[in-house]
Amino acid sequence: MNAESPTVRAARKDDHVELASEQRTNAPAYRDFDEIEFLHHALTGIDATDVDLSVTVGDFRWQTPFYVNGMTGGTEQTGIINRELAIAARETGLPMACGSVSIALDAPNDATIQRGFTVIRDENPDGFVMANIGVGRPAEDAVRAVELLRADALQVHLNSVQETVMPEGGRDFSSWQRSLETIIAASPVPVVVKEVGFGLSHRTLERISELGAQIADVSGKGGTDFLRIEDARRTDVQGSYAFLSGFGQSAMACLLDAPASGPALLAS
Repeated sequence: MNAESPTVRAARKDDHVELASEQRTNAPAYRDFDEIEFLHHALTGIDATDVDLSVTVGDFRWQTPFYVNGMTGGTEQTGIINRELAIAARETGLPMACGSVSIALDAPNDATIQRGFTVIRDENPDGFVMANIGVGRPAEDAVRAVELLRADALQVHLNSVQETVMPEGGRDFSSWQRSLETIIAASPVPVVVKEVGFGLSHRTLERISELGAQIADVSGKGGTDFLRIEDARRTDVQGSYAFLSGFGQSAMACLLDAPASGPALLAS
């Protein structure tokens, strides 16, 4: 369990939002998503009024094939963001995930931290909501995270690249597979295993399936880059990891590489 103070962790949450926002204004000119083209069929023989955008994801049926992915929560600023996202999800029927609730699990008496997450369910009481914890947390935290948001599913994120670059990050990933297995077994709701932007390889997706997960989000490079975010938070004394910029696989590459027998896939 992370021994950092809630103040340090809250500051990191706000840093992430600020630095991710900066990335949006300096987004790469090209992503693998740009290679996607629609294959036109001139005689489809359909009635547009019969088109159904709902999709089956594991045991779930979503109204749309899109969802609001998890990134933030746990501070006053991020609580405002989560409130706005929850309202948007409520009005559009989109499923929604929050960012890691670990900070809330470790500070159960801090009203501001708790509110940064619970506002999602307050604003969207009947929507599909996913809680989020990092691999490596105690298995019982899966239950606590789900209870915090009355969640329909639980995201478990894998972020070894982010942890490596993060100034306060850990680098012992040797227990992660066992941790993921116990979290999946303990969770009262289905688990979605997700990366944080560096992709899930064929081998990793196979292992995720073997550990009991039915759904995975490949979350490949091309969106928010947490390597760059954490590198921007490092001091000159700590050194830079800028040489690793672009590390990982894109969501498109992950989908093409994915095993046919693996978990149901989300792509972000």
